Amino acid sequence: SAFGMGVNKSNTSYIIHFHYPTNIASYLQEIGRAGRDGEPSIAILLCSPLDHDLPISIIEDELPSQSQIQFLFSLLQERMFQTKELPIEEVEQICYNAARFNEQYWRFIRYHLEQLGIIQQRKLKLESLSDEIMNRLIAEVEIRLRNKYSELENMKSWIQVKECRREYLLQQFGYRKENELKNCCDYCGITKTDYKKRQAQQSDFDYNWKTELQKLFGLEKMGE
Repeated sequence: SAFGMGVNKSNTSYIIHFHYPTNIASYLQEIGRAGRDGEPSIAILLCSPLDHDLPISIIEDELPSQSQIQFLFSLLQERMFQTKELPIEEVEQICYNAARFNEQYWRFIRYHLEQLGIIQQRKLKLESLSDEIMNRLIAEVEIRLRNKYSELENMKSWIQVKECRREYLLQQFGYRKENELKNCCDYCGITKTDYKKRQAQQSDFDYNWKTELQKLFGLEKMGE
């Protein structure tokens, strides 16, 4: 997926998903990259039953598990015998190196500890790391996961729906389809050939892969 990597061309005509996002809002944002020049555009989602595990993995990789939070707290509580506070930089290193957190896990932990006042002025108060605080973080993860799984099920329902896909999407945000469209969706009917790329000048395709390899690797003319 190239989304989030600065791909924002106005003349994009096709959006093809090889795996689907974890929620409908993200999907709409991504397919909205097509047709910004006012020309016809099409979004195609390729999906098979084997694809359903990937979005679950993506969701679970966004948040630390209960055991990971418990392990981090045990590491930090060990430092209480040495000092009352830890600089935020040292806490970050413990998360990455000892607890094996990724950046998303660390951002989650840091945000909530700051909201709870346990991290202040870039220092973590070790004496405040109680089991109650740990359980609050675990509960927050469970709430977020439930919400994300619910959004994922909604996305899967749209993929499997046996009615107008456009109407289904509009209903998610309180709208209705006002007019029938010639090209609507695979259920209502769509002519994919209407979106074929217009014939370009032959000069646009004057590409020789052998020449490009020579330029890239500094090779002599191939075959000589």
